[in-house]
Amino acid sequence: MKIVVIGAGLGGLTTAYVLARQNHTITVLEQHPSLSARGGGMMVRPNASRFALSWGLGPEFDAIADESPTTLLRNLRTGRLAVRRLATDISQFPDWGVKRDDMMKFLYRRAVEAGAKVEFGARVVDFVEGERGVVILGKNGKSWEADFVVAADGIRSQVRRRLLEAEGMEAEPAMSRSTHYGIEIPVEELRKEKDAADLLKEPHLTVHLGKEAYVTSRLHVKQGLWLGLFSIHEDPVPGEALWNEEGDIVRLRSLFSAVCPSLRAALGIAERCDRWKIAEVPDLPHWTSKKGFIIILGDAAHPMHPTAAQGFSQTIEDIAVLEHLLRTRHHLSVPSITRYWESIRQPRVEKIKLYAYANMQLFSGQLNDAVLTSEKEQQENKSAKSLKGVTASPSAPYQSAAFLKWVLDYNAVKEAKNGSIDQEKPRL
Repeated sequence: MKIVVIGAGLGGLTTAYVLARQNHTITVLEQHPSLSARGGGMMVRPNASRFALSWGLGPEFDAIADESPTTLLRNLRTGRLAVRRLATDISQFPDWGVKRDDMMKFLYRRAVEAGAKVEFGARVVDFVEGERGVVILGKNGKSWEADFVVAADGIRSQVRRRLLEAEGMEAEPAMSRSTHYGIEIPVEELRKEKDAADLLKEPHLTVHLGKEAYVTSRLHVKQGLWLGLFSIHEDPVPGEALWNEEGDIVRLRSLFSAVCPSLRAALGIAERCDRWKIAEVPDLPHWTSKKGFIIILGDAAHPMHPTAAQGFSQTIEDIAVLEHLLRTRHHLSVPSITRYWESIRQPRVEKIKLYAYANMQLFSGQLNDAVLTSEKEQQENKSAKSLKGVTASPSAPYQSAAFLKWVLDYNAVKEAKNGSIDQEKPRL
């Protein structure tokens, strides 16, 4: 099948690689002149790493990724440990922490090696969906024909806008109150600061919780870097850009001047920071076009707050289910496959979005000494808790073992196999 992927970000490149491996003819259209990896560290959770391994990407991740043994919750002001979530047997698959740009580089290489063609400077301005496929129109008069189109063009997706406009709807990104500042510091620089010792102990995923602010960080041992994401709630400014590669490090130090010594030490060392705002898009009625030959996935379909560390992992699930259906249900029409894909992906992703939003509220809520656990409770929290016998449940409380198991040990392809799919007519 001739497939066009719009967007050469992480989602688009992963889609290109995975589908090219199945001998589809893949063309990736990217409006920028080169790869553009924005943001610092990110997670690939067990629910997604299971598929990355099955796709033969294990060696690449082994070279750049560190596994996260625990999650630590600390007080933003004092640095005091509140909770050590040391859970074992959540999944047999790894919980990876990686740098976004490192992952993008190897995904691009593997996609091209698998046979995908990536065209840079290819800006899509329109498309025409027929009864058997799609014609994509480019800015400079160039066009591409496709049997199927996957749009992975991000939070400001032009394809999403066009699909919704065709049905008399709109869902423009709305700027939230969440602003994030990312810094990265070489480990050897942090070692010079006595106050930074707590940041260098283990490759934990650590969250410092405060009021209207929080910091998420981890030590990347293989990269020799400490990455910190400083998040604060502030009212958006009209006309403000979503992304500013050169954030104001002086302002960041001022905003977080009252934090614990270890984080102040990190801010004192950092010479620059990235800055970006989180935009929110409401749950969409559809991720597929009216005739079913175009889909949106990843941030184009379901952007979410980073506080569940599930954004890219949900995109990987999207791709895994799509690849499975195209490979095993190839006798069915593309619209039948895309409708079914949408029906099984939307409920889970919308639940994960709510979970991420709830975590954002938790991380930036009122946290004082009364909320912190006692020394006895801290000792209990340091004991490993096996989730092997826990039954996963999407209806369990967000912070429960059952819900965590459902989030992290979910097999999206297994769920797709359990469903039934019939030939469907295009949506009226």
